[in-house]
Parts: sequence; C-alpha cells; structure tokens
Amino acid sequence: MKIDPLPLAIALGVFLLTISLLDISLAAETDKAYLALICGALFFAASISSRHGAVAELGAEAVAIFATLLVAALVVFSLPLPTSMLSLVSGQKAVSTDVSQGNLTSPRVVIDMEMVDSEIFFENSNLSGYRIASEVTARGLTRKAAARVLERCKLQIQDVGGNITVRLTGPKRLQIRVKPRLVIQMPANVTANLLVRLSRGSLNLTGLACGRIGASIKVGRIDARSLDAWTCEMSVDNGPIDIEVAARQLRLQTIIGDIRVISLRPETELSAESVNGKIEARLNFSDEVGYHVEADNIGGSIQVNLTNVVLTKQKSGFISVRSRDIEEKKLITRVYARTTTGNVTIAQA
Repeated sequence: MKIDPLPLAIALGVFLLTISLLDISLAAETDKAYLALICGALFFAASISSRHGAVAELGAEAVAIFATLLVAALVVFSLPLPTSMLSLVSGQKAVSTDVSQGNLTSPRVVIDMEMVDSEIFFENSNLSGYRIASEVTARGLTRKAAARVLERCKLQIQDVGGNITVRLTGPKRLQIRVKPRLVIQMPANVTANLLVRLSRGSLNLTGLACGRIGASIKVGRIDARSLDAWTCEMSVDNGPIDIEVAARQLRLQTIIGDIRVISLRPETELSAESVNGKIEARLNFSDEVGYHVEADNIGGSIQVNLTNVVLTKQKSGFISVRSRDIEEKKLITRVYARTTTGNVTIAQA
C-alpha cells in the first residue's frame, strides 16, 4: 500500500505537536482511555469522509495516520519498559540540587539505598556528621514535562536513630526517566553498614570504614579505593567490579564483566565468580596468617598473585595451591581456581 507523502507529513507534524503539548507518559490511566476512544472516533470519521472526493480522501488518510501514531504512542508509554524510551528521542531535561546534613550520635550508622538509576559516591570526610549532596536530573519531551517529572519524583532521605534511608519516590514508570547523582560524606570515626541496590548506575567508594557492604547492580559498575570493611558482598550482572579493599570476607560476582580485586588485609576469605569475564586477584600475603581463595569462571581467565606459593595439585581446568607450611602447619593459604574455557595463572607477586 502506497502512502501519499502529503497526508503523512501533515499527520506527523500534528502528532509531534500533540505529544509535545500533552505528555502522554504523565497522563493518568483514565486520560489515556479517553485518548484511545478519541482515536477510535477519528478512525470512524476518516472512513466516512474518505468517500466524498479526492480532497476528503487525503484528509481522511492524514487523520487515520495521526490516529495510528497516537495509538502507538499510548501503547509504548503504557508498557513497563526497562529503559526510558523518551530519553532516546529528547534532550530536554530539568535539574534540581539539594544538600542534606545531620548529626550522628552513634559510632555506627546504617545506610540503605534503592533506586532505578543512580550515580553514587561515598567519601570519607572530616565532618562531625553526615552530608548528602544530591543532583537529580529528569528528562522529557519538553522542559515543562521534565519539570513535572521532578515534581512527582522526589528524593527522600530519612534518618531514624542513625538508620539513613535514601529512596526516589514516585511512579516506577517515571523513575526510569530520573537519574540522581549523590555524593555522600561520612565522618572518619564512624563505621557504616551499606546496602545499595540499583537497576542501572555506578557505585564509587573511597576511604570508608565499613562493617558490612552489600551492593547489587544489574547494569553498571562498582569501584572502590582505600576501603576498609569486615564483610563485602558485591554483584554486578553486566559490568565490572574493581576494588582495593581491606576486608575479612569478600564475595564478588559478575555475569558479564571483569573482577579485579586488590586485598590490603593479610587475612582474607575471597570468593570470586564470573561467567564471561576475567578474574584478577592480588593478595597482600603474610607469613603470619593464611588466605582462602575460591575463583570460578566459565568464559574467562583467572589470575591470582601472591607470595610463598607451592603448587600441590593441577588438573584440567582446576588448580589447587597452598603456601609453604608455616610453623606447626596451622596457617596455610589455599587457592581453588576453576575455569571452563580460559586460563588459570598462579604467580608470585
């Protein structure tokens, strides 16, 4: 079926003007239902008017194309899409900034964060309390539409007795169009327990003293430097983990992405798993303590660097390594590395 370019151009122009004035993604479900009924009426009117001459036929074709585009837009903006389709066709945005501060009466604090898309920085500071600087960016077809998204999606920070909760409020269908950027500063004399969950984004940790860290990101990355923690559990479905940490227990996991860990603590239990990525571990070995390292990989290589190593067992795709027996044979480092299609390298650091 050949479409005349004139009614197509008219319908497309009217459609773009309509969605720029009426942000369909912000419309209520009842308003979308009314728009769908209007589209049905337009189709009916077009079918009738097309029988009254060539000019009427061109007008009916333009109306039918416009109604078709509007129905398609209603369907797209009503679906629970994992990514914001609107941001792909628009560069319009609105930004709000804010700073939240509070005092800490306890040497331990719990920080719980859950958002769709965010860029988060945790830093050490000389402040007596905590400080959270936020920059929230929303996108829309127009600046007015982006501003309306910001009005409905607010960053909420609650502090109840040292339990700090950070959430982005508002409908989930609008949260995918909002990206907060947070810089969180914590006092050096406070130990923090962190729990971070993101669908997309990045987590950056610098110079923090933590008890437990639990971080889960579907698409993004995790970076840490000069981090001190007792237990550290981090997972990224699609993206890398690159950390420099002094921790007693490390659990690192990726599906698509590399894992690079530098352990600053001379006594660590490390577990690293990757499906399609490279695992690289550098251990600060000491003759006074022992390591326990497990590394599993399917589609990538494994490299473990440590000192004072003796190879004890090697099979196809499996290597077991331990340190030389220390006095009374109590402190032994063991490395279990398994890979399906990659290489395993145990080297002197």
